[in-house]
Amino acid sequence: EAHHCPADMFQRVLHRCSARYRWGLTATPERPDGFSFVIPMMLGEEIFKMSVHELVKGGYLLTPKIVPVKIKGSKNIKSVSTVRIDMQSIIKEITEDTDRNYYIIGLVMLAIKFNRKVLVLVPRIQQAKNLDFWLRKRSARSVFVTSDVSADRRNIIMSRFRKDMYDVMIATQLADEGLDLPNLDTLIQTNAGK
Repeated sequence: EAHHCPADMFQRVLHRCSARYRWGLTATPERPDGFSFVIPMMLGEEIFKMSVHELVKGGYLLTPKIVPVKIKGSKNIKSVSTVRIDMQSIIKEITEDTDRNYYIIGLVMLAIKFNRKVLVLVPRIQQAKNLDFWLRKRSARSVFVTSDVSADRRNIIMSRFRKDMYDVMIATQLADEGLDLPNLDTLIQTNAGK
């Protein structure tokens, strides 16, 4: 993943690598921290590029339809403009909010009713386990993937999801670097954005 090149550990690895040729691939060449210029220093000049438009036109990417779902807000979360945001407190509150979790379950069950394959991204491992438990109670073919799940087990789960053995996968940080699940057509992002 070429956009990691500016990171100290990746630079150390690349400096110790005596390979004459290096290939770097990334879907995110522009880094928000301004260190994109390090990538060609570590790997050489860019030799091939495809735009998002070309990827969509070629059938490699889909243009998503984004539907924000607003639910009753917490009384403890004040206006962004008046206070400094404590993200950890907000994440703790939203992951433990019973009404919000039941609402998420309702969205998933509605999607399943219309034969959708669903990925639910959550910020906490315990929330993934809880949602999976309650979805299974409602007869959903559900599975969760977190950092607690071994790489071998994750590969098995992904393979089974591609074979339509699950309707919903709940995960923490699963799609950070890209995800190859062609049958996935619905994402429910439950994390609080900054």
